Amino acid sequence: MILVGLLLGVCVAVPSVLLDRSYLADDYFQLALLTQIPGLANHLSDLFRFSDGNADVIRKLQNTGPTPWFTYPQLKISFWRPLSALLEVLDYRLFGISALAEKLLSTIWYLALVGIVGVLLRRVLKPATALLAIVVFALDPVHRQPTTWVASRNALVSAALGAAALLAYVNWRQSRRGSTRLLSWVLYFFALLGGEGALGILAYLLAYEFFDGKGRYRVRLFAVAPLLLLSAAWLAMYYGLGYGTHGSGNYQSPLTEPAGFVRVLPARILGMLGVQILGLPAELWFSLGQPELRGYVLWGGAVSIVLLLILTPLIWQKQDAAQKSGILWLSAGAAGTMILQSAGELGGRSFTLSSIGSSVIVAVLLQGCWPPSISQMWMRPLRLLQNLTLVMLALAHLVVAPFQWIYFSNVLGQTSEWMNAAVKSLHLDEENVSRERLVFVQLPLPFLFMFVPAARQLDNAPVPLSYWVLSFAQRSHRIVRTGRDSLEVDVIDGRMLDTPSEGIFRSADYPLRTGDRIVLDNLTVKILADESGRPTRVEFTFDKPVDDPSIRLVAWQSQTGFQFIRPPPVGWSRTLLW
Repeated sequence: MILVGLLLGVCVAVPSVLLDRSYLADDYFQLALLTQIPGLANHLSDLFRFSDGNADVIRKLQNTGPTPWFTYPQLKISFWRPLSALLEVLDYRLFGISALAEKLLSTIWYLALVGIVGVLLRRVLKPATALLAIVVFALDPVHRQPTTWVASRNALVSAALGAAALLAYVNWRQSRRGSTRLLSWVLYFFALLGGEGALGILAYLLAYEFFDGKGRYRVRLFAVAPLLLLSAAWLAMYYGLGYGTHGSGNYQSPLTEPAGFVRVLPARILGMLGVQILGLPAELWFSLGQPELRGYVLWGGAVSIVLLLILTPLIWQKQDAAQKSGILWLSAGAAGTMILQSAGELGGRSFTLSSIGSSVIVAVLLQGCWPPSISQMWMRPLRLLQNLTLVMLALAHLVVAPFQWIYFSNVLGQTSEWMNAAVKSLHLDEENVSRERLVFVQLPLPFLFMFVPAARQLDNAPVPLSYWVLSFAQRSHRIVRTGRDSLEVDVIDGRMLDTPSEGIFRSADYPLRTGDRIVLDNLTVKILADESGRPTRVEFTFDKPVDDPSIRLVAWQSQTGFQFIRPPPVGWSRTLLW
C-alpha cells in the first residue's frame, strides 16, 4: 500500500518538477539574501522575514521599488522557520543557484510525507480504505505547490515531521512504549522549527484523544499536555522574537488580528472544502490572480457541505465499527487544521496537513457510494445523487488530479520563460540603467515586478536606481499628463488593490480614500477617486519632469511585450489597453 502511494507520488511529482525548473516570486527574495548576506547565522532568522513592520525600512523599499507605493507602512510578514531556512542555506552551499536541484530535494520531502501518512492510515483504517485514501493523498494536486515552489518547501518539512510526530504519538497511546512518546515530542519540536503550519498537528492530536483515546478525559488531556505546553512555549518565543503578521490582507492571525480572522474564516473554509472535497484547483483561489475565479471555489465548498450533510448518514451505516473512530478523528483533525490554516491566504501549501484527513473523507465517500445501497423507489433521487457523487469524486481525485499537477507545472514553467523574454524585451541601456528610474504604468502579472530586478541581479547585470509600478489592476488604463512632473492614472472599468497579490501588501482594513497622500523621497501619490477604499484614479508627482531622461515610462503591450513610451504632452492623455 505504501509502495503504491510512493510510486504515484513519483509519477506526478518528478514530471512536474521537470516542467517547472525556475524560481518564482519569494524565491528571488531569498536568493537575494543567500547571495548577499555572508555567514550562515544571518540566514536562519531572516530568510522568511519578508517585512518586519518597520515603517522606515518599508519606506526605503518603496523608494527603490521592492514594495509597491500602496504598501501598508507597518506591514509585517515575518515567519520563524529556522529549520526550513537552514535547509535552503545548505542547498545553496551544495548546489549554488539551481532551482531543479532544490525542487528535487523538495520531492524527497513530499515522498517522505506520503510514506509516513501511508503508515499512519494503515494503522488506523481497514486496508481497503487506507489504500484508497493514500492513493487520493498521493495524487492530491494541492501538494504540487510546495513541491515545485522552493519557498513553499517549509510546508512539506513541517508536515512530514508533524505527521511523523502524530504517528509516534498514536503508537505510544496504543502500545504505551515510552520511547515513542519521547520521539513524538522531539519530532513535533522539529516540525515547529520547520514552520508554523505544524500547529495543525494539534488538531489531530486533540481529535484522536477525544474520539479514540483510552481512559477518562482527564487522562487523555494529561497525555497530550506536553505537546500543548510545547506549542505554547513555541508561540511565546515566536511572538517574543518579533515574528508574526500584521497589515496584510492575506494573513490574519487569530491571536493578533482576531476580528480580521473571523471575517475571512467562512469564505476560506468554503474555499478549502471546494478544493479538498470536490478537487477544484487551489490555483483558482490565488495563483491565477483573478478574484472573480474564487466564486467557483466557494460554490464548490457549498456543494461539498450539501453532499456531506446528505450522504454521511447513508454512508456511515456501511462503515465497519473497527474503523469508525479512525475516520472520526482524522476527519475532525482535518477540520481543525483547516480553521488554523485559514489564518493565511489559501494556496496549495495551505492544504498540506488538512489533506491527510480530507483524503480519508474522500475515500470513505467513494467507498460508501459504491455499490449504491438504496433500493426503495421513493429514495431513487438519493441513489442518483450517490452515483453522481461517485463519478464526480472519482474523476476529480483519481483521473483529473494527476493532470492538474502536470498542467499547472507546465503553465508556471512557461510563465517563467515568458517572464525571461519579457525582461529581455526591455532593452535597457546597460551603461545608464543604474541611474534610471523605471516606471511601469501597469503589469500583466502582479509578481512580475519582483522578477525584473531579481533576474538582472542574478545575471550580475546592473539594476535600476528604482523601479515603480503605478498600477497592478488587470484592466485598461488611461494616463493623463496633468503637469510637467505629474501623471494621472485612471483604471478603466476597474480599481486598484483588487487582486490577491495586491492584498499581500495592504489589508482592506486600511483603505486608501480620496484625498489620501503617500509621500516618498522622489514620488508623491495622491488618491483622486476610490471605490470602497480601493483607488480608481491616482495622481503621481515625481521630483523631476516626467520626460526627464532619468525617468523611463514602461507599458505592457500584449503583442510586443514591454515597450518604453513617451509621456503625453501636458493636458493630453493616452489609453493603454489591457
